[in-house]
Amino acid sequence: MDAVSAALKELEDAWDVASNLNNGQGDFTSPALWNRLTALLTNAKAAADAATRGDRILYPPKQEQWLYDEVTRQHLRKGMTDYVGAVAGQRLFQQARLNAPALAVPAHPANIAATGQANANHQNAPVTLTLNITDEVAHHVCLRHTFTYFDFHLRTRAINTMWPNMATFANVTALAGQLAPHIAQLCLDHQISVADDDPVRWPGDDIELTNQPAGQHCVYFVVSIEDVQPTAAGGHHVLAEAKTFAPSGASGPGFMRQELETIGRALGILQ
Repeated sequence: MDAVSAALKELEDAWDVASNLNNGQGDFTSPALWNRLTALLTNAKAAADAATRGDRILYPPKQEQWLYDEVTRQHLRKGMTDYVGAVAGQRLFQQARLNAPALAVPAHPANIAATGQANANHQNAPVTLTLNITDEVAHHVCLRHTFTYFDFHLRTRAINTMWPNMATFANVTALAGQLAPHIAQLCLDHQISVADDDPVRWPGDDIELTNQPAGQHCVYFVVSIEDVQPTAAGGHHVLAEAKTFAPSGASGPGFMRQELETIGRALGILQ
């Protein structure tokens, strides 16, 4: 990052620290905080004034940070994901599919493959969120986000990311078990920070977040709030279900939809 971005990143970090105080409700009363934010904004302004932008108000875009989707004609931000390209990607898919076991459709799709739980205090009352990841969702992740089982016939998104070293359905369910507690906490923190104050109004909310830290991984996920029940302690128990989870950032390589089409044809899967 340049000096402007570095100063703004420090400002964001300082704000996030203050936001997480007071059991996640935030504490913005410290004069030191505002002095710090003011200093960082001043530093960012000075760095911007010192930079050469060719008489532009904004910096020109850095082309290497953007990808172009031929279908939607959109320019998409690359971020920290590694885009290895069609040639290297073809080798990864070929290696992963050598002697790979067949992927069976779950006999009982609603079976819970993994569960995670998170706790927080909200409005001076305890809130627990239980997140379930079913066999059906794990099967979906295999078809969408693994080299071994990726289904080239499914409609792909503009950008698709793959979990590395996920050679079996069991590997994916084990990964789900690792991620579930982290995703549960991310969901609970998100709902407390942005949703209606009363958790009984949360059912029906869909949470879609990307570039989220989850243990040793960085994830994109979609979670649906299914139910909220009061507890004997005067709080609430929130039941949520994951719809998908995929790698973000450095946790897995990414492919443009046109690259996957090229790979699919090279593998003889697509015509």
